Amino acid sequence: MICSECGGDNDEDSRFCIHCGIHIVSSIDSTDTVTSSSVSPQANRGMIALGCLIGLVLIAYVISMETQAQFSASLFYVLFLSFPAILGGIVALFRIDKGVQWGSGFHLWAERRRDHYRARKGALNRIFYRPLLWCVSKAAALAESIEDPYLRTGVRIAVMLYIFGFALYIAISVVIAILLMMAAFWLLFKLLGWDESPKMPGRERLKNTDLYDNRGIIPRPFGRVDKDGNIYDTNGVFQSKVGHIGEDGRVYDDRGLFSKEIMKIDDEGNIYNTAGILSRQVGTIDEDGDVVTEKGILGTKVGKVKKV
Repeated sequence: MICSECGGDNDEDSRFCIHCGIHIVSSIDSTDTVTSSSVSPQANRGMIALGCLIGLVLIAYVISMETQAQFSASLFYVLFLSFPAILGGIVALFRIDKGVQWGSGFHLWAERRRDHYRARKGALNRIFYRPLLWCVSKAAALAESIEDPYLRTGVRIAVMLYIFGFALYIAISVVIAILLMMAAFWLLFKLLGWDESPKMPGRERLKNTDLYDNRGIIPRPFGRVDKDGNIYDTNGVFQSKVGHIGEDGRVYDDRGLFSKEIMKIDDEGNIYNTAGILSRQVGTIDEDGDVVTEKGILGTKVGKVKKV
């Protein structure tokens, strides 16, 4: 009997093509006189071996259990890992025609995808798709030696599901490993400060800025710093120079006969009062230009530095 799908030659009483697995409508089927065929001795031996294997795995896990919680968790894993074998065994034991058709169709799909990826280039094709589809094709080819179509399909289904499940496990593991490495590098950069931008000198934080007093309801401008670091009072009609900022971030009051140092701003933006004998930190200028005092637990915003 010639298969209408692949053209392969089969026995007259065959219900499925031994080459592609598709259902064959024979003269016996057309008269509806055929009865359900009995399971072949080969199928019986295969099912007995499969049942023994699953039973041994279950017994080994049960013996190794110490508590009920461990038994429940391990039983779930055993059933999960045994699912492909159980599904293939159901197809072979209950002789499900749809399963034979699905298994054969999946095999043909895998062969077509293998030919497709064989012609394509790329690292992912070379290290993942091609090896995966090669394993599926070889497993299906090895199952061709099984004469019983139901047992052959059951073996195909079980092996293919195991192969794809293992490939999925590898892919997920690689993705998780990459994400963990990225998170570890990000944390390392944060701890070591490698991701921080270069520190801005204290003088540069105030150059070309307008100074605002935020202690009232509405921010009030009271000063200006030009590009050379000179400080001007903007409260009056005419702007007058009242001080300057040195190269090292020290702030001087120029309203007297001699310039007098009154504070210092370091590269971190910390403001120190240096008018007394000992300097002490009195505030901070953050990256947004907010001036915050050190009074209180959280500090108080008292001013704003805006770039012109």
